[in-house]
Amino acid sequence: MINMSIKQKIQYLSLFILISGCASLTVIEAEDESNISSMELGELEGDRSLPTSTDCEYTICGDECLNLQENVQNCGMCGNACEALNAVAVCVLGDCQIGSCEQGYIDADREFDNGCEESENMTIEPPECVANGQCMSSCNTIGQQVCNEQGNLECVPPTESCNLEDDDCDGDVDEQASCKVGIHRGYGNQRHVYSSDLDFVQSRSEIIENTNYFKLYQDNLPGLEPVYSCEVSGSHTFLSTDSNCGGQGNKVRRLGYWNTNDCCQTSPLYFLYHPSVKDHLYTTNPDEIPQALSVGFENRGIIAYVWNAQ
Repeated sequence: MINMSIKQKIQYLSLFILISGCASLTVIEAEDESNISSMELGELEGDRSLPTSTDCEYTICGDECLNLQENVQNCGMCGNACEALNAVAVCVLGDCQIGSCEQGYIDADREFDNGCEESENMTIEPPECVANGQCMSSCNTIGQQVCNEQGNLECVPPTESCNLEDDDCDGDVDEQASCKVGIHRGYGNQRHVYSSDLDFVQSRSEIIENTNYFKLYQDNLPGLEPVYSCEVSGSHTFLSTDSNCGGQGNKVRRLGYWNTNDCCQTSPLYFLYHPSVKDHLYTTNPDEIPQALSVGFENRGIIAYVWNAQ
């Protein structure tokens, strides 16, 4: 029909239908070929035109209108067929995925490109453990990653250091001996003696009441105050944070540092004073207070926080 006029095409179609035994077709006579529109001609010829973007709500691929969000042969784009080894592939929202594995296979790595890559009878090796530097320990200190016997990553906390923190996550703060110094308590001539030097206490006491009765910190850190042993009249001593002993005695030595706040596993240190004999009593045991009060001591309250002997 390439060189035929529209009128000739209509007549030809009418003749074809009559010859084929079909129902009669009224021949459209048109003196002016321009009176027959292309739409009318399309209806007469059976509308063999390709789909257009006007009447396709999805995407035209060749001569088909396709939903690329779910078409397994055209997934995400025309011509992108989903195919995977040992698997039935599906198209989900324009992305090729493994719908199911063939019998005897599994998708171990959840990767589409290599399909169902493992046999059900194969032993899947765990990924190689690779330690990668620093990590946060269970007690929020900076530890080091290691691979344990099971091949899993583990965070090993650091060793303990003298910093008023529980570095190694064992529940104790600075438990090593180098962090703290023990204070001994003796009694003689109705007065108490305190020092980190046991020989000094023995030389001025009739009774050694407690060795390492409590502990002071060895080094100065924020929140700590220095503590000095101050001697009075060559016999008893008292504790002071003033290196000049407040003018009430002579400094013997600096003993260490105590805490001004209750933290870091410290205990309150109570101070009692006997005005008649000018004796200073320091105790971490609140049960001593009532007895001391009964013999003339005055309770001056909590003077500081110290560490108990371990």
